[in-house]
Amino acid sequence: MAALGARQSQQSAPARLTSAAALLVAAVLALAACGGGVEGSGPVVRGDVVTSPETATASAAAAQATLSVSTASTPGVVGTAIALAVSGGSGDGAVTFASAGSGCSVSGSALSATTAGSCTVIATKAASSGYLEATSAPVTFTFTSASASAVPTFGFSVSGTPSIAAVGDAIALSATGLPGTGTVVFMTTTDGCMVTGSSLTRPTPGTCSLYATQGAARTWEAASFTFFARDQTGVAPTMWQSPPPGCGAYWRALVSILGTSPLSSMEPATQLGQDLSGMPSPYFCGDTWIPGGFLDTGWDIENSRRTVEFAGWNTAKDGSGVAYTPGVPAPIPTPRVKLFTVYAQWRTCCTVSFEAGGGSGSMSPMTGSVGSSVTLPNVSFTRPGYAAAEWYETKASMSMLCVYGQFNNLCPVGLSETSWPASSQLFLDRSYVLQPDWQPAWTVAFDGNGGSLGAAAQMPPEVFWNKEPRALDLNRFARSGYKFAGWNTRSDGTGTAYSQRQVMTPPADITLYAQWSCTACYTVSFDANGGSGAQATPLTSAGGSSVTAPAGSGYTRAGYEFAGWNTAANGTGTAYAAGASFIPTSSMTLYARWGCKPFTVTITATRFGSNKASVSFKTTSELPMTTLTAKTTDGGQTATVTTTSKLGVITVSGLDRNKTYKFTVTGTNAAGCSYSSGETKTRV
Repeated sequence: MAALGARQSQQSAPARLTSAAALLVAAVLALAACGGGVEGSGPVVRGDVVTSPETATASAAAAQATLSVSTASTPGVVGTAIALAVSGGSGDGAVTFASAGSGCSVSGSALSATTAGSCTVIATKAASSGYLEATSAPVTFTFTSASASAVPTFGFSVSGTPSIAAVGDAIALSATGLPGTGTVVFMTTTDGCMVTGSSLTRPTPGTCSLYATQGAARTWEAASFTFFARDQTGVAPTMWQSPPPGCGAYWRALVSILGTSPLSSMEPATQLGQDLSGMPSPYFCGDTWIPGGFLDTGWDIENSRRTVEFAGWNTAKDGSGVAYTPGVPAPIPTPRVKLFTVYAQWRTCCTVSFEAGGGSGSMSPMTGSVGSSVTLPNVSFTRPGYAAAEWYETKASMSMLCVYGQFNNLCPVGLSETSWPASSQLFLDRSYVLQPDWQPAWTVAFDGNGGSLGAAAQMPPEVFWNKEPRALDLNRFARSGYKFAGWNTRSDGTGTAYSQRQVMTPPADITLYAQWSCTACYTVSFDANGGSGAQATPLTSAGGSSVTAPAGSGYTRAGYEFAGWNTAANGTGTAYAAGASFIPTSSMTLYARWGCKPFTVTITATRFGSNKASVSFKTTSELPMTTLTAKTTDGGQTATVTTTSKLGVITVSGLDRNKTYKFTVTGTNAAGCSYSSGETKTRV
């Protein structure tokens, strides 16, 4: 390092400072780069602190707070001064400014230039009581000619075709939104960039900032164009993303990444719908690439809340092309090109969806707005030999966080380290895809087997983590008139029995059924009482509970039909209709009651001699007949036959000749049931 020479800190008037500005700025920059000082009779410069030999030994003096030039380094106009200001520093020492650059000068706190170019400025705050002298870091200001900077025009912008290009290729420049019809002049403020007419070139990789003028009008903001290396095959990457392990030969193509938005007129111009081609592009290995993510989201401008979220990339703006998922290797376009374009895709935020992760079943997704929270459900997926009490975020969900330049390509592999217990709150800042954190376990489910749970009682499945023994959960089922008598692997109690709170290890995922013993029970049995068929199942009344008399549909009796129940076989006790409910006061037997089953009698009558008639009959009785009696309904003559036959003839005598008689027949069967026919008539 070369010595600066003596600089008298006591003689720093503006006139003396301006004449030595170039030397001072160059010296400070050189010393800041070296990080050391220079011995001699002059001051010693170390970083932002400047001390003189006379003050270096003053133990009471302290370094000032960091001093900075606070004026924004926006382009200035030749002939118009920029007012300089500082921030930071300590004490009440005077502040002075120094500049370096062709045509640059400082007068007090005003920076001006006589020619277009760059001016570098530093600020110095003098030592004061208790503080050493402080010097700011250099700040560069750019001055443009007055003719090129007279009137900024909103909407006047520069574009290029293509917007990014390889080193050695040219970008054709054009302007839109022109305020007039004059000649457009393009100019760049970036070293190494060259403009020839409307053609922009750069010999090395980098970015060019560009303005355009038309008469007195100038573009409001600079346009930016990127040049990339023509061939990087076999060259170690210097950007954030490294090639995959084992990738011997790789190459790089620049991906033009364009934002798209569903928010139409509400989209912020600086956030969505912008050209994101300045983002670092991936390196390609073989025939695949791993896309990154993009965290920018759409915002509802009126309500200041996020409404959409990034959902991947697509080669078509409307999502109809080839889709790329962040973090997932994908084939590259063929033939290989130096540039291809993908578009950001968006979806409504936010959704929490669930995947079985090796289990089975399904769970409905949950939705909510950004900034809200949802309560995560218990895991209802099933997986033999496993259980889960927590949720993990999946790789597909986390891949959206593989953002260009943000995580140094540390895209997640498998599951993330973030987990949430079931029933916990999940704050929604984006969408999530969760799956269970499966752990080896046996699960025992509990069945009340006639018992029930109270309004606040719960009996969830019990998990035996790591398939280790533990005590069964305390029974919480209850059954009126019964007391709990343990568990069994079969509902009828014929399986393996377990007692209350027994320590056990399940052989597999099983269900245990509660077993019950009656505390105050009465049994109601049933008797067919002459009928036949399957006996009705006995009923049990526990603790004053009611029972319901069955319908008796399983019983049959020829010639009879079921007519209810009675506590006495002869029907002299208490009768209960089928379907009636009652509360037994003791154990009892109910007897079936039987009534006559209706049958029909059909007849025809004919003259049989001068004073007789024959009446033919036929019955539908299921039982044999015992007697049948024919009589005239208008003369009072009767005739009775005793027979078991269901059809036959009865002769009625003592009738008057040449007279018409009406007849009926009444039949009685073996059950004692009697039914009569309708009338028939004949003339004798």
